[in-house]
Amino acid sequence: MASFQNVTLEQIRQALPRELPLGIAAIIRNYYHREPISFNTDWAGTMPMWGLAMWARRGVPGAIEYVRAWFEAHLARDPQLSDEEFFATYTGHRSRVIRGRHLPFTMYCGMFGLVFPCAELYRQTGDERARDICIDVADAILYRGRRNGLGLAAHDDHWEYDIPDACFFTVQPLMHAAAIVEPQRGWPYIELATIQLRAYIDVFLDRSIGLARTILGPKGLGKTYWCRAQGWLVWSMIAVLRGLPKDDPAAREFLEDLEFFADGVVSAVDENGAIHAFANDPKSAPETSGTAMVAIALHESMRRGWLDSCKYADVTQRMWDFCRSHITDDGSFEKVYYEWALPAELSVESSKTVKFGPHTGALLWMADEMTTIATTT
Repeated sequence: MASFQNVTLEQIRQALPRELPLGIAAIIRNYYHREPISFNTDWAGTMPMWGLAMWARRGVPGAIEYVRAWFEAHLARDPQLSDEEFFATYTGHRSRVIRGRHLPFTMYCGMFGLVFPCAELYRQTGDERARDICIDVADAILYRGRRNGLGLAAHDDHWEYDIPDACFFTVQPLMHAAAIVEPQRGWPYIELATIQLRAYIDVFLDRSIGLARTILGPKGLGKTYWCRAQGWLVWSMIAVLRGLPKDDPAAREFLEDLEFFADGVVSAVDENGAIHAFANDPKSAPETSGTAMVAIALHESMRRGWLDSCKYADVTQRMWDFCRSHITDDGSFEKVYYEWALPAELSVESSKTVKFGPHTGALLWMADEMTTIATTT
């Protein structure tokens, strides 16, 4: 029996900050009770593995062992799969299969999230295979990535739409790769991440209300302001700002955009601390995953000195209170908009309780960020 399977809920709870709800420990234990290979290398698998790796850094027993078991299971299986068999392991858009040095992935941006847990594995264990994968993905983005007519990194090889999600899944892997290679090799990753973030901000951030549009299609920008579109765009901002030198000319403009966007999103937060499914429509349902994403970015931005804590601390705390009030003791996350950007643009309503998937990865990140005080680099 794997070591993580013997870890009890109480052992996990004892390793967590006391202010966290019991449900955070339950989320972690729920993963330990499932076979690691059952979680894929699309974002539904990589986001929670990334969240577990964050808690491994803080001493949660079994966490890095579980992520490592997930990694080893895919190393053993995935290179042997045909393209069709590999497509069957995830539900995202089909794109070119890239046969990396250790793992296959595709040019569908959701699979670029493979970098997130791999970067942590390399950081925490020194596994050179994980480092190679980070570089393989970043090189694919840099040299093989498709762009649309506005220069935006495409969501995948075929789809005629683009969404802020694609920005995050482009710039975060690039910045991770830049951090683990020699400076002379890392600058092209940073330059592309900077170019992409500027392009996405200029296209998706509505300067009239300070919110991010949901989608860009053949007929132009959509009409909605989906909750997670806010999260993806602000996550993209902090991903690039973390790795930019303070004297980089692009940093000043990104910081101005971050504050402008923060003001717009904060104005959409209701009295209970929720961003609604459609951020500009208070009649739509209060939503937890988008709220969590924005709260993460606001909190990190304050502790790094990018945003004024006097201005944003209270509302960020309300957002955290709202989210944690919807974490159940068995490790479920309530009031999640379960659909994605295209249904959102069509005004499809969605509110579900989830136990596994990318949303729980965001929740683990939120729990880590909201209990982190000291500024990190």
